[in-house]
Amino acid sequence: MTGRIGLCIRGTGKDFGARGWINAPTEFDDLTVMPGYLIVGDGDGVVCIPRLLARQVVEASRARVDRSKNFRARARAKPRCKSMAGIER
Repeated sequence: MTGRIGLCIRGTGKDFGARGWINAPTEFDDLTVMPGYLIVGDGDGVVCIPRLLARQVVEASRARVDRSKNFRARARAKPRCKSMAGIER
């Protein structure tokens, strides 16, 4: 297979005598991932979002994307940097 990439998960080890569990907390070094966490990853990394915060995090992420799109659109129009950043003289 061409284009293979490696995977490294910080703080993991091999314990071939260990039993696996479903819907149980999983520990990676100092991070405990609980059942129900939303796990999202891309080329930049992975985030683990507690279930109770998932809606809030997704809404905040969408708002950030919208702000970024708006900023890029204004930058393409080439206004002065200070006005783009909302800084008045």
